[in-house]
Amino acid sequence: MELQESLFDDSIYIVDNRPNLNSNNSVGTISEIEFMSMAARNGFVVFVPIGHNQKADLVIWKKPNRPISVQVKKAVLRESGTWQVSTSSKKPSCFTNKNNSDSLHTNYIEGDFDVLAAYILERNCWALWRLKDIVGSSGITWDGSPINNFELLNHI
Repeated sequence: MELQESLFDDSIYIVDNRPNLNSNNSVGTISEIEFMSMAARNGFVVFVPIGHNQKADLVIWKKPNRPISVQVKKAVLRESGTWQVSTSSKKPSCFTNKNNSDSLHTNYIEGDFDVLAAYILERNCWALWRLKDIVGSSGITWDGSPINNFELLNHI
C-alpha cells in the first residue's frame, strides 16, 4: 500500500458506519468537538491549544467574562449501570520507575483548568463541574441522567 493510501486509513475508526466507541482516541476527539460545537452555539469563542502537555483541552471565552479553561472527558458506563468520569490525567510511561510504584494517574489539582465537562456519547448529554468542586477525587460516579448544565459556564 502506498503511503498516501494508508495515511488516512479510516478502517480503525469505523464500525458499521459509526465511530468506534471502543477507541479512546476517537471518542475523546468526538467529545472535544461536540463540546466546542456546544460552546460556539452558546456564544463562546473557542481556542484550542497546540500539543498535549497541558491539562486543559480547550479554552472558551465570551465577553465580558474571562476565558474558561476546560478539560473534556468521556463518561464510561460501568456494570452497575452508573457512569464513571475520571478526574485524573495519565502520566507518560517515562515518569514511572522500574518498580512501577508511581501511579500512572495523577489527580487534577486546583489551577489545572476551570471546568471538567463529561460527555455521554451514547446519550448525547453533558455534565459540567467546577474543578474546585471535584479536586482531590479520582473519579465521579454519575447516574447518566441528562444534566446539560451549561449555565455553569456563566458563573465561573
